[in-house]
Formats: sequence, C-alpha cells, structure tokens
Amino acid sequence: MSSETDSTGTAQETVQGNARGDTQGDARGDAPPRQIRFFTMCMRRDAAQALLLCESVVEHHPAAHATIWLLDEGPRPKALDQALDQALDQASKIETRAVSELFADDALARYWLRYDEADVLEATQPACFERHFADGDEIVIYLSAYSLVYRPFTELLVLLEQGAAGVLTPLLTTPRRAPAPQAGPADVVGHGRVLNLDLVALRAAPSARALLAWWRDWFEGLQQVEAGNDLAAFMQQFDSAPYLWPDLRVLDHSGYQVACWNLVERALATRADGSVELNGAPLTSLYFGRLTSTEPRRLTCDLSACAANGQPVLAPLVDAYQRAALAHGYLECQLLHRQPLTFDDGCRFDMVCYEACRVAIKQGITFTSLRGLEPGSFREWLRKYEIGRRFPHYIEVLFEMRSDVYAAFGQGSVDEVMVWIREYGVRENDLLPALLEPPRGERGERQPIAYLGYLTSELGLGEAARGYIAALQQQGYSVDMVDISDIAYHKRSDAYVKDASLSGVLPGGVKILHVNADTLLKVIERIPEPTRAGSYKIGVWAWETLDFPEEWSDRFALLDEVWVGSQFMARAISPKSPIPVVVMPHVISVPPPQPDRAFFGLDPNEFVYLLSFDFSSVRERKNPVGAIQAFMRAFSPDEPVRLFVKSMHGDRFPDQYLTMREAAEGARVTFYDGTLSNAQRHALLSSCDAYLSLHRAEGFGLGLAECMALGKPVVATGWSGNMEFMSHQNSALVDYQLKPLAALAGPYPAGTIWAEPDLDDAARKMRALWLDQQWRERLVKQAQRDMQDGFSAEVVGKLLSARLERIEQRAGQRMAQAHAPLQPTAAQPTRRAPGYLKRKGLGAARRAKRVIKAALT
Repeated sequence: MSSETDSTGTAQETVQGNARGDTQGDARGDAPPRQIRFFTMCMRRDAAQALLLCESVVEHHPAAHATIWLLDEGPRPKALDQALDQALDQASKIETRAVSELFADDALARYWLRYDEADVLEATQPACFERHFADGDEIVIYLSAYSLVYRPFTELLVLLEQGAAGVLTPLLTTPRRAPAPQAGPADVVGHGRVLNLDLVALRAAPSARALLAWWRDWFEGLQQVEAGNDLAAFMQQFDSAPYLWPDLRVLDHSGYQVACWNLVERALATRADGSVELNGAPLTSLYFGRLTSTEPRRLTCDLSACAANGQPVLAPLVDAYQRAALAHGYLECQLLHRQPLTFDDGCRFDMVCYEACRVAIKQGITFTSLRGLEPGSFREWLRKYEIGRRFPHYIEVLFEMRSDVYAAFGQGSVDEVMVWIREYGVRENDLLPALLEPPRGERGERQPIAYLGYLTSELGLGEAARGYIAALQQQGYSVDMVDISDIAYHKRSDAYVKDASLSGVLPGGVKILHVNADTLLKVIERIPEPTRAGSYKIGVWAWETLDFPEEWSDRFALLDEVWVGSQFMARAISPKSPIPVVVMPHVISVPPPQPDRAFFGLDPNEFVYLLSFDFSSVRERKNPVGAIQAFMRAFSPDEPVRLFVKSMHGDRFPDQYLTMREAAEGARVTFYDGTLSNAQRHALLSSCDAYLSLHRAEGFGLGLAECMALGKPVVATGWSGNMEFMSHQNSALVDYQLKPLAALAGPYPAGTIWAEPDLDDAARKMRALWLDQQWRERLVKQAQRDMQDGFSAEVVGKLLSARLERIEQRAGQRMAQAHAPLQPTAAQPTRRAPGYLKRKGLGAARRAKRVIKAALT
C-alpha cells in the first residue's frame, strides 16, 4: 500500500478519530478505539529532548499516552521536573519511568557490563514494549528521543487498523551508490541496512510478541559475540523481520523519520499553510539527532549541517527545536552523567571489571551476584585463581588488556603487580586496587608455598595437585609451582599449568611434594640443598589398599607430615607412620557440561555408560574385564545401551588390551585408547549418561567424583576410598566380597586384601539405572550437592589454610625464612603477549618494574 498523500478511506477516518480523542464507535457499531501508547528511551542527560518529543506526540494524539523510559538512575534536573509538572497541570498524559523496574536483581547491570549505551537501549527496548502490552495498551509505538512529531501518525495507524501486527520504517526508499572515500557519516548511514529502529510500531498480536521474544533473546544470547559488534549484527538480522513475520508491514511514506541520511532522496518544500512536505508528502516526524555542546550559541545536531548547506527549509525547524530544548533544561541535563556500577560495599567497577565480566560470560561462568561480596559472586571470582595460574582473574584480564604490563610483570609476583596497580594503574587506567583486597578480617598475611608435582601431566596425581594449588591460591597463598612431569612417561600439556618452573624453589618455608612414596627419593633430590634446610616438608600420597608397603617406610624420615585424600588411605598409612597423617579432601572442580557426542562417534539415541582407566594403574585393580562382563549381563546387543571404554597406554600392555577387547565381542562396546586434552576429557565425561567403575580398590576416585559433580549417576564398587564421597543416597553402590589377591599385580603383592564386586548385582543396578529416570535424577541431585558442600575449592581451601596456620604457629622462626626472595636456577620462560607492544608503553612498564623491585627488596 502507498500512502504518500493524505488518504480519505473509512479506516483512516476511524484512526483520525482515535487520534483526536473520540471514545465511541460510530452508529454502525464499530469497535471502540484502541489504547495507544508512545514511548521513548534515553539517558537522563537527554531527558529534555525526550520531553520535547512526548509533548509533540500528545499535541497530535491527545488520546494517546507517552512514556519516557530513563536508562540510568539518579536525580533529575529541576527544569525537567518543572516541565513535567506543567504538563501534568495541563492534563497531559506524559510520564517518566525507570528501565530498572523492568529487570530483577542484576539483569540490567549485566547489560551495562556487556554493552555500550546504544546496545543497552536496543537490548532493553523489548521489555518496554512488553510492559506496555501487559498494562493494557493495544498499540505501542517507539520513537527515538531525538525526534519530533509534526502531525498525527495517520498512515501508520491505518496499517495497524487493517491488521498489521507491526509497522516498520525504512532507512532509505531509493537505491544508493557506494559512498565516496571521503564521505561523512550522513553519506554512509544505511549502507548494508534496510530498516530504521528509530521508529517501531507494534500491535498486541502474536507476531509482534514473537518478534519481541526473538529481539530480547538475541541480546541475552550474544555472549559469544565480540563486544562492539552486537548492534550491527542485530540490525542485519532485524532487516529480515518482515519476511519472518509476514504480517509486519514496512511503511511507504516519505514524511516519517526524516533524517540527515535520507534527505538526499527527499525534496523539501514549504506548503502554503507553512507546513513542510517531502516528495509531496507531509512532514510527520523529523529525526534531529542528539544535541551537543554546553554553550547555547554552539548548540548543534545532525541536521544543523544540512540546514546550513542547501536545505534552508530545515533552518527554522532546527532553530525552533534548539530553543525549545534549552527552555526545557537541556543545559542542566548535560550535567547529569551515568553513575558507574558499584559493588555492595560502594566500590565501583573499573575498566578491568567490565572486560572481566565479558570474559566470564563468554566462558559460560555464572555468578550468584554481580555486585555482592558473598561466595560465588563476581567480586569473589575476580580474586580467584584458575587452576595452575599464578595470578587471580582480575590480574589475568589486566594482562590481556595491557600487554606491556604483562611483559614487565608476567613472571613476577602478585605483590609486584599490586604495587604497579596502586602506583601507576590508578593514574593510567583509573584502576581500583581495592577490588583485589579481601573483605576486612577475612584473611591475614599468607606465607609463600612451594608446590612440587606433576603439574602439566594428565596423571590423576597431576589433576589432584592442580586442585590443591587452586584452593591455596583462593585462600590468598602465593604458590611457587615446580613441575616434575618430565620424570613421568604420561603425556604433558602446558594448557594445564602456565609459568611453572622446572627447578629451584623458595628457601625455607613450606614445601608440598605431591608425589607418591615410591617416587619421593627421586624428587626430593631436585630441591637444592640450601633451600631444603629449615623447610617444613609435606608429602601428598595416594595408596589404594589397606596395607602400606613396608619397604617405603624409610620415606617418612624425609618429611614432616603426610596428606592423603581419604580416610581409607589414612587408615592404611597411619599405623606405619611416625609423623602426622592428615586427611585433606581433593578439590573437585569441573567446567560447565559441554557434551560432544559427535566427536566420540556416539549415537545420540543410545544410553552411554563410560568406563575410564589407565593400564599403568594396574588393570587387575581397575577391573575393566569385570565391568564389561557386568554390562553384557545387563543389556542385550539389541537394546540402545552402549559401554564406552576409554583407556590409556594400551599400547604398552598389548596382551591385556587384546584380552579386554575379546571379552566384549558381540556386545555394544566401543573402545578408545589414547590421550585426550583436558577439554576433550571433560567433553567425554559430559557426553556420557552414567559412569561405571567396578574397581577392586581406589585411593580416592577422582573420575567418579568428577562425574558426580557434572551430574552423572555413578555405578561403582561400594568399597575403598570412593566411600569418602559416595553413599546409597547419591550413587548406585555395588555389593562385594573382600578377597586376597592370588598373585603379584604391579605394586600389590599376593595376599593383598581388596574387593571382588558382585557382577550380577552390578548388572541389576546398571539396568535399573537405565530404566528408572526418577532414581537417576534423585542420585544426581544429591551427588552434586554433596560434591559442592564437601569438595569445592572454597571448602578444601579453608581446610588447607587452617592446617597451614597451625604449621606456621608451630614452626615459629623457621617459617619466617619463607619471605626470602625467589632464587631460580634457570631462566623463566617468556610468553609473547597478544598484540605488538608499543615501545613507549613497554618502556614505562619496565621502568616501573625496576622501581617496584627495588622497593619490595
């Protein structure tokens, strides 16, 4: 439909009557007029322009209501309040509301952390439409706050009365050539875009609500898109709206939303009555753009240049608009700046907080609160450490933003970076050192800890060590990490831990040696003799049976105490130990589930049990053949249940690997022998439906614990170290009988007592777990609660901290030596930071480093 000139049809007469304020249908029994709502959105500093718009709306639509939604909170200028009071005295239907009332908790703050001003306006606009529909408005029209209305929206309302679910307006109505290289903003606006978001009219219809739902979800789901591209990407998709919802119409009229970018295609002229027309159509709404300047004589908008260059018809319109804005308190509004986001203690968000929030959102990390200080909050996360990283999240993000600071301090200490933040970061980037400071009285001074272990290895011992390190760092300890993965034949990956040294540790102080008793002699020799003296040495051991080998008893003399992950291990080691044996639960930390069945070739329609083990951990102990036999008793090959056997180092034990494969012949069993990256390993755990372990003995059972934390039901032998965290309420425990080992198996001599799981009982429980979804859900719910309550980094960190504090109290003067400076025996590796460093910035950071080093020493 074309409506370039004034129409006179019945539908238009009805709409014009509605706009004038008629409240009754005509004699033919027409339906009563619809409730019409206009609204705009702006910051407080632009409230004067928004009020001008609303006054022009109610002048031409006396029956309509107009709302100004303010995006930021704070006091309003007196001039604005006076203008609103005057409008109310004249029975005007103009109101102001806060966008914050549309969002619960931290939802609006999340938008401000992720997006800039323009994006926040577009992201929250659907909520305003939906609120007005919920309040009973049948037609809701959004207009940019920088616009002005000159006549009723007759043509637009006709389309809505004729059944359109919404009316959109085009940026341009004629083809444009590519802009010249020297083109200004007005010349390029619209290229690559079709529709104009400065005017959107919707009716309370299903298609309009579907559009709003898609619109809202777009911005809520843009967590993987780089900041700065959100609005552009949205606009490209929004241009398809009339094709996705065919009852949305595009208005064909040259008089709506006239702006600097479409004036070139619209001929301006003045009618005899003094009104303005464009291509023969009456001027309906004009987009001026945001006024700028705090001096009345220099006040300008987007149309100012057009008025001065060949568009004399615009000059009186622009002049009148500027004078009216000044009279409505424009200058006073310009003094109102958006208040920064703050935490509950009043500390504001600095630039690193904004970037850190975007980083966390991209990684799928959620928080209990954005502004609170409680456990699980964003503020606490800023002070946390990733497993194996030397700096908390706040500093890691700072390094990504300031590559010169990373180059200068990336191999240093947290103390050095904190001094830089206080002395230089505050001036250069307005950083807030208080963001990294724990709440008063939460933590005292922490002594540095030297930690030796398989930090970059795929070994379970390596995973356990990385968990302890994260818990220590979470409690504020500085950890000097020493990787000894080179003495193991397992695969290594720097992705596990970065910046771990290969030799040299802090002199004196506490040294944690996370290696088993059989390897202790080889590892302790790597600690330089001068740094060994006066230190308090803790061994972290694992053992899987009730009898600790007598031949390793001489290792106790090399340590001051031993930590173990379970009471089961403590009962085995304590009777032979002359030093304290302390139970220190392992940290169970898993990323959000990210299944990838396609990568592992798993059928999405099958229920998948996962069996995972390392041949090097002694096949007889892990009992994979028994697990395969129980699976075959539980399920026939024609049932959609599969056992996925993930093993490592089968090439080193070919006979055992062949025996295992032969045991599964004819069954739905998939074998995968090899190593996986940490991300792939978690993807495999996420891809299974349940976990199976018919072990004969476990010291702890990290794989079982991780699956429980991920929300996977576990079927396992009900004996040994896994009973530290497993029960009949959170897992399917298999019956067993204790029996002596018939022959030597790895380090376990003949006669060793361990469990022989009941394969028939295992088969019954595996089948019941598959069939009974409610049982699975109950187990999973309890398991996740138990893992969080007893094995999170925060919970274990407090236990570690309490134990180390007792050690410090006992050690006295010997612990004071832990403050000696780091003395590495080999050069630290240097990572090239992202981007190319500017010499000036790098030089400044390096000069700051020299000053800070001197001050700290």
